[in-house]
Amino acid sequence: MAIVVISDPLDTEANSYVSVAEVLAYLTDRVSNDAFRVAWSRLSEDQKNRYVVNATRSLDTMTTWIGERYWYKQLLDWPRSNAWYDGFLIDSDEVPVRVKEATIEFIMWQMENDDAVSTGENAQFDKIKVGPIEIDFNEKVGGTPKKYFPDIIAYLLEGYGSLNNPDLPGANRLKQVKLFRA
Repeated sequence: MAIVVISDPLDTEANSYVSVAEVLAYLTDRVSNDAFRVAWSRLSEDQKNRYVVNATRSLDTMTTWIGERYWYKQLLDWPRSNAWYDGFLIDSDEVPVRVKEATIEFIMWQMENDDAVSTGENAQFDKIKVGPIEIDFNEKVGGTPKKYFPDIIAYLLEGYGSLNNPDLPGANRLKQVKLFRA
């Protein structure tokens, strides 16, 4: 069954903080690496919908948000009531721009880690050799051993909630290796 993205924050069936169109606009207007925009355009509508919904769900799972849920029947954690940011009360019928941007940044991170985007020097490995097995990590990627999303998300969400820090394998731990016959 195909996923339908509902990004209206006041819809009780809302399942995303951003629409597919908002992702494309962000990739076009704000991201200098064209590989993400090209990779996004190559995805099917269903794949795009899955990325959008999964990124939203992941952020809700990983974040303890400020304020309280606006309505007990809502599926997502935003919109919120009694949510104050920088001395201002956030409208209880909207999702803040920075939460939307964090959602899109998480989509980009997921695409990169699902091999939907080929960005050359940002690849996790420089070389993998079988017989005897040899793995050479790409030192240019950096990051902490427990990284499970990019730092930009933490910066964007600062003040909107606190991130939960589960002990998950990160960018520099070997999770899965794909072997191809030469």
